[in-house]
Amino acid sequence: MILAKIALGLCATVAVGTGYLVQDGFVHVGVDEYRADGTHVHLIVPAMAGPIAAYFVPERDLRGRRARFAALSAMIPRGCQGTRETAGYRVRRSPKLY
Repeated sequence: MILAKIALGLCATVAVGTGYLVQDGFVHVGVDEYRADGTHVHLIVPAMAGPIAAYFVPERDLRGRRARFAALSAMIPRGCQGTRETAGYRVRRSPKLY
């Protein structure tokens, strides 16, 4: 009986952990190399995988990139606004499920 309770506890932990991991949705990552011997990799991963992977990047590799990203991140809303104003393009927001 005690083994059944331990197994139930492990299954519940895995279920809750999986629910937390996929709460933000999924991202389709596709890499296609356009050459004769190129590879094609397509993955559907939880959106939470990005922040989790960034947590494990060494600090020395992120030093100069934070300032550069901060400067470039201001251009993202302006680019989206410009896309909305361009004929023939449509920007859709994915619905939030929570």
